[in-house]
Amino acid sequence: MAWADRSFVPSFFLICSVTGGVLNMVLDYVLVTGFDMGISGAAVATGLVTGIITMMYNWAMLALVGEDGVAASLCLTRPLVSVFARPDNPVYDLAVTGNRICTAAMLVLPRVLGVNGIWMATPAAELMALALSAFMFLKYRKRYGY
Repeated sequence: MAWADRSFVPSFFLICSVTGGVLNMVLDYVLVTGFDMGISGAAVATGLVTGIITMMYNWAMLALVGEDGVAASLCLTRPLVSVFARPDNPVYDLAVTGNRICTAAMLVLPRVLGVNGIWMATPAAELMALALSAFMFLKYRKRYGY
């Protein structure tokens, strides 16, 4: 695949999406039934597949549009997320925040770590999202009784 030849781009992203879906189903089955992990197995499978597919997308986006193109996605996050979720849906704000965290990691880490920063952007974004989730979990535990 030559990045200069953009004719492969639609098929590349389709292959990524389909592969991610199939891999998620396989890992769900293996972890939920084979390792008897229950819902935790499904969560692990989804997290793994999401990380892998996101890294593939990030790699392709950086190669195709560079850092400036990725930076533009910060401005377009809300309109892009609204394609998949309405603004009154609670998932909408989560998706916007997640996209911004990942985009910020993609902009900062490559400048600091070079090529390794590109590969570390998604895991770093996932760790930041985990930290934010833990913070919110602790902050609202009394309100929701968990």
